[in-house]
Amino acid sequence: MKYKGIALGVNPTRAYIYIFVSPSNKIAYIGQTNSAMGVVGRTYQHFLSEGTFRSKVEELGFTLNTLGDLILLCYPLPDERRFISNESAYRLAVEYLVQVKLHKIRHKFKPCFLLISNVTYTSYADYVEIDNIAEEIVQDFFQLYTDLHNTAPVTAAP
Repeated sequence: MKYKGIALGVNPTRAYIYIFVSPSNKIAYIGQTNSAMGVVGRTYQHFLSEGTFRSKVEELGFTLNTLGDLILLCYPLPDERRFISNESAYRLAVEYLVQVKLHKIRHKFKPCFLLISNVTYTSYADYVEIDNIAEEIVQDFFQLYTDLHNTAPVTAAP
């Protein structure tokens, strides 16, 4: 496997798309943030008792403690005002397209997963450059997910 770690978004002046995925529980959640605390702060909010991700997980009968293989991936959005401003429409457009695109190809993932996030369409999703950003995220996620699951498990020597 070529990945030794995963960078988390902590830059307070960047916006991110992030994906929680639990392969053994076959769930994935897509989100977006431009929080001053970055993806780490947004993850903390999701894990609080009223957090959206936590609520979705519990609706399925899981708890955060049972998601032993939970992986958090984050993708920085371009360092442009339209993504880092308080107005979320551009970030929501990327988030929406990532979810739609993953939904269309999720049958290619082994194991296949259920998308448990809710996303909001904005008209910016029709922009070619927004679609290109989402496509890059989806392709990277697909490759990473595939690499993680095609790596032979480490076994102890006899």
